[in-house]
Amino acid sequence: MRGKNLIIGTFLCGMLLLTGCGDKDASAGLTEKEGTAVEVSTVALGEIATENRINGRVVSENEVSIYSPISAEVTSVNVKVGDKVSTNTVLFTVDNESLMRNYQALVADYDRTKALYDQQIALAEKSLEDTKTIYNEQVRQAEVSARNIHALYEVGAATSIEVDNVDFALEQARIGADSAIKQAEITLTSTKNGAESALTSMKNGISDSWDVIDKTYGKSTINGTVTAVNIKKGVMTSPQVASVVVSNSDKQQVLVSVSETLKPLLKAGYSVDVVISAIGSEKINGVIDSVSPSPNAMTSLYDVYINLPEDTLSTSLGMFAEVTFRTNRKENAVVIPTQAILTDGETQYVFVTEDENTAKKVVIETGLVGKDTTEVTGGLKEGDQLIIKGQSYLTDTASLRIVGRV
Repeated sequence: MRGKNLIIGTFLCGMLLLTGCGDKDASAGLTEKEGTAVEVSTVALGEIATENRINGRVVSENEVSIYSPISAEVTSVNVKVGDKVSTNTVLFTVDNESLMRNYQALVADYDRTKALYDQQIALAEKSLEDTKTIYNEQVRQAEVSARNIHALYEVGAATSIEVDNVDFALEQARIGADSAIKQAEITLTSTKNGAESALTSMKNGISDSWDVIDKTYGKSTINGTVTAVNIKKGVMTSPQVASVVVSNSDKQQVLVSVSETLKPLLKAGYSVDVVISAIGSEKINGVIDSVSPSPNAMTSLYDVYINLPEDTLSTSLGMFAEVTFRTNRKENAVVIPTQAILTDGETQYVFVTEDENTAKKVVIETGLVGKDTTEVTGGLKEGDQLIIKGQSYLTDTASLRIVGRV
């Protein structure tokens, strides 16, 4: 009986194994017949542009930013957002004690230097007067001698040689006097010029030092309304931070700062997309108003101002905005979804349908890249049936099952 049961068990196991193998083969055959499920899109011509997204903020058409001239502790903040201010209103102050000490040292150094130069000039002036007195006296004596010899010569008491000698001595005295006086005058002029140059340079340094001190009393340069206060008392600030912003215009714009590589591609009148998330996610069509011809001294970037449409929802100054610049625009280009592109090392490729049931691998060349699309410059043409979903599971000549078209 035991042997009989063993035979029956073996037979049943064999049947189960045969049944399992048969189901697997049938399933494999069905999968191969149906193919990989994919979605397809017809390749079409369209417009594409390189997109650059840069964050900015909403500003007034006419506003000024007041900066601290040095990195220093804020000692007072005298305004808040919304305050009305006038030109020269002190908005904030920063610690200028070290600047004041330096300024006082410069003034004291100037006073000492000027006193020394005054002494040198006085000495040079006295030297000139002494030189004139001495040499003019020598000339006077030479002239007296010459007159005496000439008088003696007239009565026969002196020879012609004596006359020639005294005339020569007079000429030499005059030449020596002129030379000595001119040299003394040159010395005086040089001393005065040196003093003037040195003292002027020192006065300029003092003036520059005071200008910096004056800016530590952060004053408004226009009449307007405070639209931003970015500092607090007791906190450090720096020349790179706009401590207070004042506006005197109701017209609002978006300000962004761009690099030197993007700046040449932007012109006044170009359209851009603006999203101000605080008032919604909808894109606003902005227009470039101006592009700064020179970089901002604080950021080394170029300021770009963008006008918003008049019907734009109410915004508040200082709100953040995302601006999308589209450059290098192309029309009638072969444009496909970027997600359809696969890579194999440095090679880019896509899959198209050879027929309704077979995939074909196509190596492509690409150009401009937009937000979600890429320009194809080689390998595809208008009308090709591009596989945009499921392509990652394909190989060349693989079987397909198209489940959707876009």
